[in-house]
Amino acid sequence: GGSLAVGIRLCTDELVDGGLVLADVVEIARRLDALGLVDFINTSIGTTGRLYMVEGPMSVPAGYQSGHTAAVREAVRVPVIGVGRVNDPLLADRLLRDGVCDLVGVVRAQIADPDWAAKSAQDRAAEIRKCIACNQYCIGLMGLNAPLSCIQNPANGSEAALGNESYRPAARPRRVWVIGAGKAACGMAAGA
Repeated sequence: GGSLAVGIRLCTDELVDGGLVLADVVEIARRLDALGLVDFINTSIGTTGRLYMVEGPMSVPAGYQSGHTAAVREAVRVPVIGVGRVNDPLLADRLLRDGVCDLVGVVRAQIADPDWAAKSAQDRAAEIRKCIACNQYCIGLMGLNAPLSCIQNPANGSEAALGNESYRPAARPRRVWVIGAGKAACGMAAGA
């Protein structure tokens, strides 16, 4: 019926010998669209054999899947969701404005900053805590059955233990020094 949207996620290039490549997937998308079997198409790149490209690491540029997404978008009438290290609202806007996709999927960026979408909508992009695509505590912990976390947002995954209070400035501001080390990637941040 018309009250339920049905979509499919298509890997636009499996990145394995003998696997599906972009031309194959564009044809699959075109046929699915012509048959009216899906209401939207969500794109990706890579498979379990090439998982590093499904959740692109910091070594690949932000928006790295946009060319593949645009090829699918040009072949179909249904909305297409683009993904691929979209960690900045300006990039998301550009993908939409340029017709690369109709919707933008943002996952890791919202793990780093759960208020990503709200800050984007409120023209507060400069305040967004950006995902750096290190894949350490979001993707890296998935196979270990460990709680989700993020080196940019260590409170993520510990909300129940920390309570539901939002962080807010101290009642009496102080100058402090924070010095430390640990197993996470180098770099620290503190609110001003």
